[in-house]
Amino acid sequence: MVWGLSEKGFNRPNQADLKEEIDQKQKELFGEDVNLSYKSPNGIISGLLSWILAKVWELAEKVYHSGHPSEAVDKNLDYLTSYFLTSRNPELYAEGNVEFTGTPNYTVVAGTRFETETGVDYALKEDVLLNSSGIGTGSVVSLTAGLIGNTLPGTITVQSEPSASIETVTNSEAITGGREKETDIELRKRLLDTNGIKGYSTPNSIVSAVQNVLGVRAANIHNNNTNVTVNGTPPNSYQVYVLGGNGQEIAEAIFDKGPAGIEPFGTSSFQVVDMSGVSHKVSYTPANTVNVFASVDLTTDNTFQSTSITEVKDTIVRFIGGTVSDGSIYTGLNMGEKVIVQQLSFEVMQIQGVMDVVIKIGKTSGTLVSSNIAIAANEVAQTNATNIAVTVTV
Repeated sequence: MVWGLSEKGFNRPNQADLKEEIDQKQKELFGEDVNLSYKSPNGIISGLLSWILAKVWELAEKVYHSGHPSEAVDKNLDYLTSYFLTSRNPELYAEGNVEFTGTPNYTVVAGTRFETETGVDYALKEDVLLNSSGIGTGSVVSLTAGLIGNTLPGTITVQSEPSASIETVTNSEAITGGREKETDIELRKRLLDTNGIKGYSTPNSIVSAVQNVLGVRAANIHNNNTNVTVNGTPPNSYQVYVLGGNGQEIAEAIFDKGPAGIEPFGTSSFQVVDMSGVSHKVSYTPANTVNVFASVDLTTDNTFQSTSITEVKDTIVRFIGGTVSDGSIYTGLNMGEKVIVQQLSFEVMQIQGVMDVVIKIGKTSGTLVSSNIAIAANEVAQTNATNIAVTVTV
């Protein structure tokens, strides 16, 4: 057996293979009747050496895989991102608005801290001057990055530094935007999806650049090279559809990769300044979100845990895209990709204890069927754990 690098890749021996080789070498050196039982000195030496060498071979295999995005993990995957002109998305801080009541014309200074009843802290981003009625609104940012900063309306009500001039504080809308650091699975998918990032003036390069904008979860493009309007895109133009992300940053990504002299079409427009100081209008169209509902009928055995119902819901959400039960957001299917029932069934069948599954899906909870959902080029399927109903039969 040839171990190591070959024309077929990397072939790693396991400990049993190595012990067999060491035992064979001992027979060559000391004779066929050498005692190699697991309690003998020679047998113990074979066992120890084979274990040590197996670890060395495992390390060699990891080094080999570290150069491939599909296999690299952790820091090794981070090192590969430079070849794709991107990097791992960091954890983000949640942001939103809070409303104050208090002493008229009082200034709530930037940096003033507020918190939820559970102790999640936020800081005011800019000074807020209460009006003559003692009312004002300001932006806050969580002091801890990640999902913990996302909170529901009406939950930021505590002054960390009480002031007699501030009577009440609250958030009438949810505080959002906090997310954990991009996982290996998310980053690997993005790298493999954005292989056109090094090109210019092509549909693939434009989409790849947009997908690399922080916060973008899906992107697609309609390139109309005809002399008539097609699907709402004017003649000899193109229209980029995007889910998520900052509008100005998306426009800059389109401008950097788009062809000169052709104005992108869309419903949202931004101004981008080139290196000569000339301003250009760049447009794109926010994607239409198709909410997906599902019913899941499971047949299980006694290894199926009560917590597995949440796992079933989250598995479907991760595949389609959306928010799982802990608040994490997953990209899932790309824009224009249909939702296929059999693919969902396959994912659920991988969960321990699931013996059979029947899944029905639809765009509303009252229209669930066992057929696929077609998604247009300017649409993206999304769901969340509350859209999925699970019933279990043992």
